[in-house]
Amino acid sequence: MSLLEVEELEVAFPTRAARARGQRALLSVDAGETLAIVGESGSGKSVAQLAVLDLLPPSAEVRSKRIAFDGKALEARKLRGRELAIVFQDPLSALHPLLTIGEQLAEVLETHERLARRAARARALAALAEVGIPAPAERLDA
Repeated sequence: MSLLEVEELEVAFPTRAARARGQRALLSVDAGETLAIVGESGSGKSVAQLAVLDLLPPSAEVRSKRIAFDGKALEARKLRGRELAIVFQDPLSALHPLLTIGEQLAEVLETHERLARRAARARALAALAEVGIPAPAERLDA
């Protein structure tokens, strides 16, 4: 049994004109193993990984025979950021431009640490200060 198993993943994006079929994928990663996914620009590498992590927009149609983590059906929202993560290739697009930095940092803490909003915000502020971000309170609201 692999740590992460993805069988017959298919992603499609419906449009007004047609249903654009995106990506088909099959992968298996064992504990301690590193998997590199390579391919041409636009070949679906990022779409497949975003689908596994449940990070695609609601309009995307994601189907699969099986997506499992440690032998159980994957519940990406519970594991994302703690057990599963993605390293985006473009760091400038890693943060959502319509949400503040504080909202994005606090969301992770609220979800995985089960902190109340105020406590999550305080912890996010402390984290920004700890890594040397200038004027961390201002950056939190940027």
